[in-house]
Amino acid sequence: MNKLYIQSTDLTSLLIEPTGYCNANCPHCPRYTDDGYLHDYIPEEHLTIDAFRHGLNQKNLTNLQVVNFAGATGDPIMNPNIEDLIEFFNFVPSIRLDTNGSIRNPAWWSRLARFSNLTVVWSIDGLEDTNCLYRIGTDYQTIISNAQAYISSGGNAVWKCIIFKHNQHQIAEVKKTAKAMGFKGIQFVKAYDYRFQEQKVWPVMVKGTQLHTISPSSLSEDEITAHSVDPTKIHESSGKLSNILCPWMKNRSAYINLLGELMPCCMMTHETTNNYPGSTKFKNTIGNFKNISLYHNTMDEIFKNYYGSNFNQSLMDVNTMQDVCAKSCKNAIVDNSKIIGFRVPTKNHDNN
Repeated sequence: MNKLYIQSTDLTSLLIEPTGYCNANCPHCPRYTDDGYLHDYIPEEHLTIDAFRHGLNQKNLTNLQVVNFAGATGDPIMNPNIEDLIEFFNFVPSIRLDTNGSIRNPAWWSRLARFSNLTVVWSIDGLEDTNCLYRIGTDYQTIISNAQAYISSGGNAVWKCIIFKHNQHQIAEVKKTAKAMGFKGIQFVKAYDYRFQEQKVWPVMVKGTQLHTISPSSLSEDEITAHSVDPTKIHESSGKLSNILCPWMKNRSAYINLLGELMPCCMMTHETTNNYPGSTKFKNTIGNFKNISLYHNTMDEIFKNYYGSNFNQSLMDVNTMQDVCAKSCKNAIVDNSKIIGFRVPTKNHDNN
């Protein structure tokens, strides 16, 4: 009989959010309100190695191919113990880490290059005169010095550049600079139009003060992404699990947030905050948030007891499915008035 939950031996990829801290004030980041204040539901905490040591058994993660350290609300490098977190997964073929790069110093970055299976994706949105217009609070020269130290020490680096109107003219120069520095790839992505809330000009605010404005790129998404040269490949599961509706778990992926809580996907991260819409329904499904914490339970206990048949059953009806699931995976496949599956969204993780 096909099981209705996944086990740690099934996992092929993990997305991990190591921290709720960030040094930047990027205007479209879900970390901040539109007027530039930190959302009151963002927990400024760091994930610790204790969550992994208690909740994960390395011997059971036999199919794990990719671990991605990324930030929904923080920059992974802000975690003071990020090296320990990376070291824990050093047996995994591919580790990816996203950062704005304006944290720590060249000596630290040179040391990080010792992880041969690590690829660092540097979010640098243009050159010195334009990167600062979106990556508020970062320093371009610090970023370049850190990146060069990492690359020169043998580190695998990819330059990720979000394109707006103010930096779209620099695509060719960014490619030239990345190549000269030794980046192994470059990703150009268009800033999501929905972030501008149908406005042609978006005010960049920090704690109620407007600094300047930004606008969406006039180039199409295809025109922008066509310039990407990225040799790294994001792992795709070779098989799917039967009788599981959640597209992430069906594709043998899972998410660990900065509180050490195991969830099906990164879209659910805010569901564990008391004042966030949808948290009540989520609580009704899993009970106390302690139940899904790797500090208190193992991954397999959480999968079996809280993302098993009850969770799967809740996704089959629009009245009981999680709010974030209805919003993010809204392309439901319906049969006889019952939801039997979801079409995976084309974008399931924030590009900013």
